[in-house]
Amino acid sequence: MSLDTFHLPPLVPFFAGEPGKEHYRLLGYMASQFKNQDIFDIGTYLGYSALALSCGEASNTVLSFDIVKKDSLPVAKNIEYVMDNLMEDSGKAIWSERLLKCPLIFLDIDPHIGELEYDFYLWLKSKNYQGLMLCDDIHHFENMKNNFWNKVAAEDKLDVTKFGHWSGTGLIYFNKDKVPEFLKN
Repeated sequence: MSLDTFHLPPLVPFFAGEPGKEHYRLLGYMASQFKNQDIFDIGTYLGYSALALSCGEASNTVLSFDIVKKDSLPVAKNIEYVMDNLMEDSGKAIWSERLLKCPLIFLDIDPHIGELEYDFYLWLKSKNYQGLMLCDDIHHFENMKNNFWNKVAAEDKLDVTKFGHWSGTGLIYFNKDKVPEFLKN
């Protein structure tokens, strides 16, 4: 299955957005590459990324984290919404075993300053994480570019905006063998 043929249900108008404009097809496709795994969605917001990730493979569990309680979020059998902060040591301590075993993390936290994102990347490296991390908004916010994306080692990342979100989608790989071939071109 290619990204071009991966279709999400039309539950959310954004899901129909073309690659390079919206990233939901990329999220669903990336999640579809794994079976019976935890997928971490860090930064729930409206829950659309969790929903896209949940459509990728029904046997996966999408753990969607936020620090603000939301009243109305998309429901799917394989989504668990969690109130915890994985940018803090206490949150990492609780979730590190599952987090470090998961093959895919989607990172999209507010306020897009880049410092927390960079610290999280360094923490994953220090723990020898072997999965993939997709990051949103890597170009849209100056602080995200300067404090995060531009600081990630060139040999650890790919700019996959043409397959993702117009605001910039980055793929950080902690094991190059896990990067889908079409993203390498």
